[in-house]
Amino acid sequence: MSRQLEVVPLASLVQSGLMAVRRTVSNVEGILASLRCIEAIRLYAATHDNRLPEQLSHITEVPIPVNPTTGKPFGYRLQGHTAILDVAGVNYDKQYRIKLAE
Repeated sequence: MSRQLEVVPLASLVQSGLMAVRRTVSNVEGILASLRCIEAIRLYAATHDNRLPEQLSHITEVPIPVNPTTGKPFGYRLQGHTAILDVAGVNYDKQYRIKLAE
């Protein structure tokens, strides 16, 4: 019975650690991008008579980031007077609900 030995014995441990760091960095990037979207939504409302945008693409005051995890736009929709931002990450799915004070 032949057993394969690692050339660098700690390589598998280092690799799994690096993967965990990459997942964490990806999650932080996703959170920061979603917060930028939320602030863009607030800016839009502040400059449009306190109305939420019907689509993220209607926001032209600032650039809207894409979801760094997927490379696609964040999910966004209006539900009554509440904006819903869907954020999919490596280890999580979040949903932000934005409702403006009256």
